[in-house]
Amino acid sequence: MTKNTLNLKNIQKNIKPVTVLWIILIGIMLSKFITYMSTERFSEIDVSHGDIQFYGRDTCPYCVKMKGVLKESPDLYSKIEYVDIETEDGSKQFKDINASGVPHFECKSTGKSTSGFQTVPQLLNSLGLS
Repeated sequence: MTKNTLNLKNIQKNIKPVTVLWIILIGIMLSKFITYMSTERFSEIDVSHGDIQFYGRDTCPYCVKMKGVLKESPDLYSKIEYVDIETEDGSKQFKDINASGVPHFECKSTGKSTSGFQTVPQLLNSLGLS
């Protein structure tokens, strides 16, 4: 056996189950804290429901994925109005803004818009909200 193999076996022998449990516990707490902080941050965005419009199609995989990402931040998601462009009204609204593709976002208060799948921080930055 090589020296590296022996060192790895010694390390594995010295790791106690309590240490593994602590690492797992810290990881879980850290992920909960990060989720809490990111959700809390979006409650501070000073926009009302309907100020941000999300134009999409339920048959578009990127729109579906974007909805899922937004639903992870309920405070932000509650402020977004989803416009299905496959409906008659939605199609007319989409044509009126001259957007070229979905998912597409418009923010009335900042006058900015953006298209394509994005992370929430990227979306907020593109709309001038961060």
